[in-house]
Amino acid sequence: MSDRIVTLKTLDSGTVTVREPSWCLGHEGQPVGYLADVTHNGEWTSATVDTARGPVEFLQARLSWAPFGELQPEPYPVVEVVDVGDLNPGQLRALAAEAAVHAGRLYSLANQLDRLWRYGR
Repeated sequence: MSDRIVTLKTLDSGTVTVREPSWCLGHEGQPVGYLADVTHNGEWTSATVDTARGPVEFLQARLSWAPFGELQPEPYPVVEVVDVGDLNPGQLRALAAEAAVHAGRLYSLANQLDRLWRYGR
């Protein structure tokens, strides 16, 4: 897939034509506001666990890119992780590694919990 060209109407720069990455979900119906507000967002992905209250999503993440940002310009896309922030490739790999290690800790904790349920507190 290749990038697309999209025309957006901004308050500060008027009508602008920008490249839209192929992974961007589009800007249909989104008020742009200022050029600095133009953000390309991909589809969310997350892990889900079934709980007594129903399914709970966690580690929600998506590709994101604000190429015209003034306060925090993003020369390259990042991955936005809910409750974590925007991560570059190295930071995202570190998060994934820590999540894998933590999964092992959770598995051990589940074993401990299982023993408590089986043999009492």
